[in-house]
Amino acid sequence: MNISPITFGKQIPVLKCKNNQAVSFNARIPLYNCQVKDMISGKNVPAVVSEFDCKDYSDLQEMAALGYDWMFAICITSDMRDKYDNIDNSKNFYILHEEKENEYGEVNILGICETENINNDVNIAFIESKYNKKYKYVGQTLIAAVGKRLLKNKKRNLFVKNPAINAISYYIDKCGFKEIKDGMYRPFRMKAKKIKKFIKRTEEKTGAKLIDIKS
Repeated sequence: MNISPITFGKQIPVLKCKNNQAVSFNARIPLYNCQVKDMISGKNVPAVVSEFDCKDYSDLQEMAALGYDWMFAICITSDMRDKYDNIDNSKNFYILHEEKENEYGEVNILGICETENINNDVNIAFIESKYNKKYKYVGQTLIAAVGKRLLKNKKRNLFVKNPAINAISYYIDKCGFKEIKDGMYRPFRMKAKKIKKFIKRTEEKTGAKLIDIKS
């Protein structure tokens, strides 16, 4: 899938990264410790779910640096720009990355996610795992982290209002979302009680709890 470049009011320089994957996140906010599985070695990989608050311009640079190796990175960067410019503050931006950093402070990015707050609900707008499919449970760990944040903030439902056709079975079978009819749309919903069960099931699969990181 080709995505056209987006021009912003200010030019966002694209940072050069090894294999377009290792990125130095100067302003990331770590939220949860967790782990995923390396399907090649079979080992568990310590990981962290972090958030961009878009208060620093470097946040936008870091997401833009992922470039075209990630299908949604450019789209997410555009929405991050709206938050940075205080145009739209309804969205949140998350990454899942390996806990280990190299000597330059770079981390290996495993997944990216954008959500939007709609009244008392949260919608997953974009979510993407690393393209080489080396790591298992990346998407489920990100969704579990979003769900845990939703419960902490007293929200009610987690939605996927516009899922990709080829991802529908994933949301239903792997995550437990339920399809509902909403006029011309057919969104998928997970209620708070189901979210709690999904978080527990994901922790069992990965062999590690989502542990809050104290800031």
